[in-house]
Amino acid sequence: YVNAYSGDIKVQATLNDNVAPADYFDIKTVTLTAKTGIAYTNWNGVYNRVRFVHTPTAGSMQKILYRS
Repeated sequence: YVNAYSGDIKVQATLNDNVAPADYFDIKTVTLTAKTGIAYTNWNGVYNRVRFVHTPTAGSMQKILYRS
């Protein structure tokens, strides 16, 4: 859920149980330009942990919903 959001959202994951920040790798990068509303993406894989890293240049992000 974004409001006038411009920037990148990276989906990252790891296969390790005991994770360090360096263990994560990029699965997908979503680039948005002045997007308002719901922005979604899909990917396939089996991962132990998933995280999201966003780099905004404008606007705001209200929340990220993740369903495994």
